[in-house]
Amino acid sequence: MGLIILVVVLIIILVIFRDLRSFLYAFAIADILLRIINFVCAQIPEVNKLLGKLYPSIEAMITSESSGTLETVLLWVYAILYVLFLSYLIPSFFRIKRK
Repeated sequence: MGLIILVVVLIIILVIFRDLRSFLYAFAIADILLRIINFVCAQIPEVNKLLGKLYPSIEAMITSESSGTLETVLLWVYAILYVLFLSYLIPSFFRIKRK
């Protein structure tokens, strides 16, 4: 169920912004946010009681909600999206702004 909600939200973002860069940033932000929440839940038991049912990452969501060939395809799409995200992020990181 979580995977379906995530896919719907990402499709809505893609339709609203109509830009691959916005979609990739939203995808990465969602995954990083889930990983931070997972870390906080592991460190603080009180937070774990509230948010313990969340998936630790989008990758974990894919592997728990699907299996077989569909899982393999979705994991490759996941990896390709991160490669595309890095292709946008790395040039902006190394861009030197001179005045």
